[in-house]
Amino acid sequence: MALNTGAVTYEIKVDTKNAKEILKGLGLDEKGKIQKFFQNDCYMKMGKYTPGGDRGNLHKRVDLLTDPTEITYNSPYAHYQYIGKMYAMDNGKGAYFAEDYGFWSDPLPKKKHATARDLAHPSGGESHWAEKMWTVEKDVIIKEVEMEIAKLQKE
Repeated sequence: MALNTGAVTYEIKVDTKNAKEILKGLGLDEKGKIQKFFQNDCYMKMGKYTPGGDRGNLHKRVDLLTDPTEITYNSPYAHYQYIGKMYAMDNGKGAYFAEDYGFWSDPLPKKKHATARDLAHPSGGESHWAEKMWTVEKDVIIKEVEMEIAKLQKE
């Protein structure tokens, strides 16, 4: 590239690596160390916002290995908990209760629909826990990621 300032012309040569190579070298590519660190950090911080807390079944049944850009909750009720609304069949019931049996759902597969009723989370946590976690923990996570990048650059 030539730079002409009027009186003097400078010849500037810049040897740049491919942007993808730079990102990969910093661990910032999609499957890189920083992406995996970020994913795990978010997952760990989500625990206190997830229904049941960080020791609950929902938080323990997570896939972090398939795709480091996602956190997948592997539970049949994860969607319902995340949306935070009671789902019910057309008759308005979400489940049945019998004294001698306990709670049970209709044995025939029927589509359930979201109702206006909010789910209660008596064991802690709330719906939309990823957004809540990011709102509260974002600045801390960004600092931790910056420190991890700096640590990797020293290696």
